[in-house]
Amino acid sequence: MRPRLLLPLAVMALTLAWVSSASAISISFIEPISPTANITVTTDLVGATILTSPELASVSIAVPALVGLSLSTAIALREGSLTGPISDLLTVSLASGILSASFQSDAEAGLPGTPLVNLVETGLPQVALSVQLGTLASLNITTQSDLAEGGDNLAPVPEPATLLLFGSSLLGMGGAAWRRYRHT
Repeated sequence: MRPRLLLPLAVMALTLAWVSSASAISISFIEPISPTANITVTTDLVGATILTSPELASVSIAVPALVGLSLSTAIALREGSLTGPISDLLTVSLASGILSASFQSDAEAGLPGTPLVNLVETGLPQVALSVQLGTLASLNITTQSDLAEGGDNLAPVPEPATLLLFGSSLLGMGGAAWRRYRHT
């Protein structure tokens, strides 16, 4: 192998190692603009039970590795401000190795309760919960409310690792082209 190929290969290997997934549990709830469409749920949990309706979506799964850990929280998405009426409510619980997350929407009447965490509803994807579950896994839940009129009006934002991988490949190709040009 040529020595000048070692540096780009090492950079690519380190980048791929950094990008590789740790034990992360991701759940996403997307509330449609249409009041009769079901809430969309995406997750990387294989074997999860997912139930959806226009006003309620839930995910539950047994995670034996998390037995002994517990979590219970409620997160409110409020209209207009942190003191506005609750339009969406996310509840998450982990007990006896069973992880459950539910997203309830009822913008017309408002939802009762005093959750521990309040977020302002933006209509954009927002991280509602990001927590480390011991040393075994992390839990990330994102929500998107129906506040954004006109559907998906935003392009997805690439994550930093993707940008690093793309940028390093462009830099490598540019360096190879420069060397080839310089030697001719």
